[in-house]
Amino acid sequence: MAGIIDVENMVDHRQVALLVGRDSEKVRLRRALEIAEIVMYDRGHEINALHTRLQELRRRAEHLEERAENEKLRRKEEHEMFVGKLRDARSAVPAEQMLTEKFKQLIQKKFFLEKALLAKDLGRLRWSISQSQIEALENDPSSTEEVILSHLRAGDVKETEIVMKADSKIRVAILVVLNGAMRHLSGSPILMFTESDPPQCSRSAEAS
Repeated sequence: MAGIIDVENMVDHRQVALLVGRDSEKVRLRRALEIAEIVMYDRGHEINALHTRLQELRRRAEHLEERAENEKLRRKEEHEMFVGKLRDARSAVPAEQMLTEKFKQLIQKKFFLEKALLAKDLGRLRWSISQSQIEALENDPSSTEEVILSHLRAGDVKETEIVMKADSKIRVAILVVLNGAMRHLSGSPILMFTESDPPQCSRSAEAS
């Protein structure tokens, strides 16, 4: 029965080819799936890295936004503080100007009062200087204050005047007859008088 062909058990080459083709397609699909899984795995790492980076950038953005808000609040507070100080300074200007004006007036009153008192003590008088005092002045010009003071004590001075120099110092000048000519002797009242040795003149006069 070797020559008998078993038709029932005969393999259909078309079906075999179809099965082989299907197996090959499965293999290709399996390989494609494996490759896709590898790619997806790599992409998953990339996605995770990008997600982490995105979270980090978001945190930094929130931090910068918070810093900007704090800086804005700080600048606003500084501006309000500056405006308050400026307002206080503006309100204090009239008061300080008034105090300054009062201080100037007090200084002027004090100056004129001292000048008037000095003129009252010295008097506007005229006198003649002695020969001994002429010699003293010729030998020692610095004794002018002593000569003036001695005649003021004696009360025989005829005329005086008070001069304000460029250096803001007051000088006392008295008109005298020196060698037959009218001359002025001048000296510093600070050097001439002390608290323990005031002038003895009681006649009053105006300051020039």
